[in-house]
Amino acid sequence: MVPTTPRARVQVNFGGKRYTGLVHLPPGVERVSDLLNDGRHFLCLEEARLAGDNQVIPSIALNKHAITHVQALEEELPPNPALIITGHFVDVEVRMASPFPVIHGQVFLPDGVRGPGDALNDHRDFLSLRHATIAGTAEAYPYLAIGKAQVVAIAVPAGHIPAPV
Repeated sequence: MVPTTPRARVQVNFGGKRYTGLVHLPPGVERVSDLLNDGRHFLCLEEARLAGDNQVIPSIALNKHAITHVQALEEELPPNPALIITGHFVDVEVRMASPFPVIHGQVFLPDGVRGPGDALNDHRDFLSLRHATIAGTAEAYPYLAIGKAQVVAIAVPAGHIPAPV
């Protein structure tokens, strides 16, 4: 018998399509963002549905480098004081490869990180934004993970000076 692991419901934007489904959080992985940045090349969804289609796809594996962005719809976050990191949030404009030209949001910069470019150059495959909106749409997300492979540029908007390190 296969042991059960915690699951989370996610919405994944991939190749111009939007999938909703469940991901398993393996031992040692507590959040969807940890799963996205764990070094595995594919994100495996179960009980997936393509937007506008009621047909259930029992299992699909999506190449993480082709994912534009991911939203955790339902996720249990266990309290973990080890996850507390000091730093500050900075407003950013993220220019994406199509189909979404610009995403606005806030990126967290841990103490000692100079700017959003350093966040793009770290080892993780996804950049986490809070209060994210997609320009030209009504789409707004409390939290959004953006696939770095789909990022063309990131900038701090004029008048939004990041706090000194």
